[in-house]
Amino acid sequence: MRRTVLYYPSIEIPDGKWLRNALLYWDEVSSIVPRSVEEALYINSRTIDELKEEGEYRAIYPDQIMNNKLFEDFEKESIYKMKSYFRKIHKSRNTIEPARRLTQIHKEKLINNYDLHKEKISTNLMNFLEQNGVISSDGEWLTFDNKLSDIYMSTLAKYSALSDVNHTVIGTDQLRPINTIYPIRYLSKVPINFKIPIINFSLNALPTPHLEVPISKILKFKRRYRDELLSFRNHINHFEEEMSRCEYEDEFKEKTLIFSEAIEQKTRDTIRMMKGSGIKFVLSSLQSLINIKSPTMIATYAAVAGQKIIGLNPTLAITGIGLTSIVDISINYMGINKATRDQLSDKGFLYLYYANKRGIIKDFV
Repeated sequence: MRRTVLYYPSIEIPDGKWLRNALLYWDEVSSIVPRSVEEALYINSRTIDELKEEGEYRAIYPDQIMNNKLFEDFEKESIYKMKSYFRKIHKSRNTIEPARRLTQIHKEKLINNYDLHKEKISTNLMNFLEQNGVISSDGEWLTFDNKLSDIYMSTLAKYSALSDVNHTVIGTDQLRPINTIYPIRYLSKVPINFKIPIINFSLNALPTPHLEVPISKILKFKRRYRDELLSFRNHINHFEEEMSRCEYEDEFKEKTLIFSEAIEQKTRDTIRMMKGSGIKFVLSSLQSLINIKSPTMIATYAAVAGQKIIGLNPTLAITGIGLTSIVDISINYMGINKATRDQLSDKGFLYLYYANKRGIIKDFV
């Protein structure tokens, strides 16, 4: 089974920092591609075509989720989120003073639209959008506003990853839609079904090839140092698993400190390998949401949800590179339905993985 990172929201993956990072640390990259436009993708994108030939890119088809047992959950969650969005818009419009209402509507019309291929949406969802008058059709493409596209594409990516045959996680280079993947809520005085504390883990020390480095050079490097990179990645995976099963807070903090020291050394080793291979690099981040499996820790962290609990700075500065910290951990509430929670317990939580222009990312909450 290969480790795949699924890019969204677009079909074509931009040739930038995100792609270079993903290619270095994952077995393959993918995106959600309607079958009818797959060949056009390879014709129009030389980068994606080359990655496909190298076995580094795989298309994930939207009909995979539509023929999956999770499809009902996917439709329900999509409609629920869209209805919430409609209510929010309706409320905001009603609170605008009459004299300002025309100006507000004019601004809304200037917002860029998003084009969605019809194969990416089910008949029920398309009918729902048409009934609410928020979508227009032009041949094989549907158009609606960017905010709505964030909601839909993040949900489609989430369930496409869950239903994929490989160990697939989701990723994006766009900060705007991150929080729509999983609705994170702070602690409420009233208990809510299926809202549990989760670990919000950020690793701010992934050496990433610079934009000027050719992708062919990255692939050559990855294959040459495959064992070292697998060790680096497996160390992160092992730490996440240990965190999820910690029984006591002291144990949790001790393991985090040990991991922070170890990952700093592995980061230095990776940097030395890159320098030896003539690869210029920057630092970027990995962000994970991890299910807490220990009943003791669930009870412990239920009282501190929404708070940052650990921020570990590197013991020694890496020459020429600034780090805010190597490891940041906070505890948040996450709302997920039971069917999805069961799937995640078997597969592991999905990563929220991205890099901004500076290469260092703090908490997205």
